[in-house]
Amino acid sequence: MLYSMNPFIRIILPVAVAIFLTMCSNPSEPESENMPLNESEAKELMNEIMTIMADTMPKIIQSLNEDEHVIACPEGGDARVSINTTEIQPDENSDQAILTLNFGFTPNKCEVTGKEGTRFSVSSTQPIDYSYTLTIVGFFEDLEFEGELNGELNWEIENRSGVCMIDMDETLDFEVNLATNASSIMAGIACGHELTIQRTSLPLDDSDEPDDSGINRFYTQRSWLR
Repeated sequence: MLYSMNPFIRIILPVAVAIFLTMCSNPSEPESENMPLNESEAKELMNEIMTIMADTMPKIIQSLNEDEHVIACPEGGDARVSINTTEIQPDENSDQAILTLNFGFTPNKCEVTGKEGTRFSVSSTQPIDYSYTLTIVGFFEDLEFEGELNGELNWEIENRSGVCMIDMDETLDFEVNLATNASSIMAGIACGHELTIQRTSLPLDDSDEPDDSGINRFYTQRSWLR
């Protein structure tokens, strides 16, 4: 007995089978779960991380030793920080002073919100390392600065998560008046994006007095744990 298939069925059936097989062979996940940070989000995150690291008056939860502490993050969680600073004068006749700093930052479910409103939770098993060497010649007649920020952290945003690798260098942009016009520029790769972030590194004030200069407070800002 010959069976004649309805022409409409003959057209629809192969399409339906193809869709079914595609769904079975490629079980879909929400795309957003694996979506990496975009450039704007990466910049938000790096700004907030640097803000915490530059905080001159953090809330200390626990002091582990003289050089290592646990501090509270702005919106929950905490971070372990360690700091080591040295001041070197090559010899008593030298007009140079060399300041070095090594700062470790290990966040633990540290929560921050960026300027665009993105809320991040970040953690790391190894410290994010920030270090710099600042050479001062004479009475601030000349300055040389080399800084860098390296490491990786795990981030979460709602139902998204990922790893952010950081490899950035820092320079200082000194204008005419050191007390009011010094800023830092962080440039390099963060979270898969090439970023350039300009930040005020020296607390600004209205004083032009050298003994209250921004550069002195810049050093204090990064050595509050000593």
